[in-house]
This record gives sequence, C-alpha cells and structure tokens, in this order.
Amino acid sequence: MPRLSALVERFPERELEILRLCARDTEFRYVCEDYEAAVKALRHWQSVDTNALRVVEYRQLAGEIADEITERLGAGSASVTSLQDNRSGQAPRSTHEVWEKTNTQREME
Repeated sequence: MPRLSALVERFPERELEILRLCARDTEFRYVCEDYEAAVKALRHWQSVDTNALRVVEYRQLAGEIADEITERLGAGSASVTSLQDNRSGQAPRSTHEVWEKTNTQREME
C-alpha cells in the first residue's frame, strides 16, 4: 500500500476510511497516489519559487484530485455506516476504535 501522508494530513478524520478503500479499490488507490504525487510536486515548486506558474498548476491539480477523493469517499461511505457510533454518528478513526466497537457489538448480542 502506498504512503498517504499528504492525503491523511488533508483528511485526518477519514484516515481509516481512506486506508480501507485503498485496500479494496485499485482505482481509488491510484487516485490517492496521484494526489500524493501532485502534493510532492507542489511542495517542490514552492521551495524553488513560490510565484512559479507550476505552483499554481500543481495547487489546482491537487485540489481537483482532492475533490475527486472526497466524492469517492462519499460514495464508499455506505460500507462503513454499520461501524458508526449510534450516539454521535461518527465513524471510528482508528483500528483500535473498530476493534473496540466490534467487541462491544458482540457483547451486546
């Protein structure tokens, strides 16, 4: 699985959802890799010349890819609704929270 540090930095509350979707959806994983590459290029050009046209282009590209990721996460979010906390409506943010919710659900059965 690719490193998704820039993506997790942008969407920290959706890290678990992103990792799950990457694991089961190759196209989504490729989009995430494209985002990481765009952010890497953006950071490079920002360090070279903050006024460079490339900075504007890569910032726009990263934003467009982030929008696509947001759309895909929205489409894929139905698969995690069963793990949502009934009280807060929040999806778990870590593997530990998933494990904890799963065990709690088993105890209630």
